[in-house]
Amino acid sequence: MLDIKFIRKDPDAVKEALIKRNSSFDLEGFLSLDKERRRVMAVIEELSAAQNKIDREISYYKELFSIEEDDVITFDTIDLDNDIDQEVT
Repeated sequence: MLDIKFIRKDPDAVKEALIKRNSSFDLEGFLSLDKERRRVMAVIEELSAAQNKIDREISYYKELFSIEEDDVITFDTIDLDNDIDQEVT
């Protein structure tokens, strides 16, 4: 089994090795999927950071105004599922 970092770093060597082994593995497709996975992971990390920031701000204002859990009024926040779906497609 090859390390993904090696495959990314030297895809030509991997391609040559696959040819020598008479393998039908789709290296280009694999690298494309890997690139898309890394892009999606970056988007998820950004959205998670945004959510954490909002959570900290909510906590700050709850403490600032002495709001108890029973007194919390619901309000709209970022819908991360929709954001992720939009970024992925």
